[in-house]
Amino acid sequence: MKTIEENSISLIRTFQGVIESLNTREKYEASPPQGPPETWEVISTDDQFDELNLTTFGEDRMHDKPYVNLELLNKEEVNPKKIEFPTAETISDLNICAIDGSNERVEKGAFFFILARAAIVNFRYSKEGLRPYFYQKLRDASAVTLADYNIFNYDRLNISTEYNLEENENEIRRYLNNNLTEPLFINYQRNKNNKSPSSHAVGWGVKIMQTLELMSLKDVKTDQKCVCIKDGPIFSPSVSAKDTIKLLKIIKTWEDQILVGCSKRIKDSRLLVQLLLKKGKLRKHWFENQNITDNTIRGISSDSIILPRILKPGERTPLIIGTPIARQKIVDPNSEQRGDSDFTPISCYYLSRTKPHTYLRLEIPYLFYNKNPHKVEEAISIVAWQHELGRIAPLVQILADKRCKLTSEKIILERQTEAALREKQLEFLQDY
Repeated sequence: MKTIEENSISLIRTFQGVIESLNTREKYEASPPQGPPETWEVISTDDQFDELNLTTFGEDRMHDKPYVNLELLNKEEVNPKKIEFPTAETISDLNICAIDGSNERVEKGAFFFILARAAIVNFRYSKEGLRPYFYQKLRDASAVTLADYNIFNYDRLNISTEYNLEENENEIRRYLNNNLTEPLFINYQRNKNNKSPSSHAVGWGVKIMQTLELMSLKDVKTDQKCVCIKDGPIFSPSVSAKDTIKLLKIIKTWEDQILVGCSKRIKDSRLLVQLLLKKGKLRKHWFENQNITDNTIRGISSDSIILPRILKPGERTPLIIGTPIARQKIVDPNSEQRGDSDFTPISCYYLSRTKPHTYLRLEIPYLFYNKNPHKVEEAISIVAWQHELGRIAPLVQILADKRCKLTSEKIILERQTEAALREKQLEFLQDY
């Protein structure tokens, strides 16, 4: 297994051939203006929505009803539930791992270098001091988005042609699985409303990062009991439906492991708002004699306004089942992507015990509840305990967030790029 330093060196070296193939200023200025070839990869279009309209949770901002099949999982459970911390016996010989990702860009006007990384970090808890106490693994990827085709000398540049839009249907995981030694060259989609190459580079960085996060599910140890905490929702909004289905299939082989999507930033979430619009009886139960109408609920911008009125510290909301309509293909067996209803998210919110109080939105695939509801409650308890330890986020997730950072790699790549541009006497407009 590579060290962080070895991963960083390998990632930066993927750009070495690209930087060396920069044209000289004389040749560049003598070339006619030309955008990138249309045959190069573009932002995914296999899902019939624009990712820019989606919230972090995959909710379509343009849709009046962003969820389908939204219900309380247990119609008898309508009140918040107090979460007890796990016992020593529960966490003895237990792995708790976290998956998190980051991405960075080096922007030079004519081209954009993209760095992406996902990290998995594992803590092992044991009364007997069993080893290893800790392990980590990184997954890296790189890409180049072009605005000006003439910036590079393509006789000196090796561009992979194995990745093809029509053949692979935007399954970005195929490229990432190849573990290539050069970056993926990608285009921007010209028929998008936002035609800014910089915006498309941002979109690609997020897309690659979130795909790497789902790929890291393969790195979860399955020979020991484990609670795996993935940053954000289960269905990452920038990952195609087909890639999401393919990469989630591995959790169906898990026996004593469970996946929990964990989101710390909930200001864009409207899960409870939509539930209350649909369930008048629940609205009356939670807000008795307050004359809360449909118009009242529609005027609420976020669940963060509702939660302080229904949760006390250390409590979670009732379990809610439902899928963002923009991600419905993932759970629909009859869709072209052949989705799986076992992946349907079960969601709840948790309010921390300690001040300043923070909220978590937790998501767990339905297949785990179907197998063993008690294990789901146990996993929620473990994540809540980790959150109290970390104060701002589950403790193991905080470390995963630190391990996935690419700040140093970006600085080194920027300096190498600047040195090469000076050598070729190339200069581009800078934004301030």
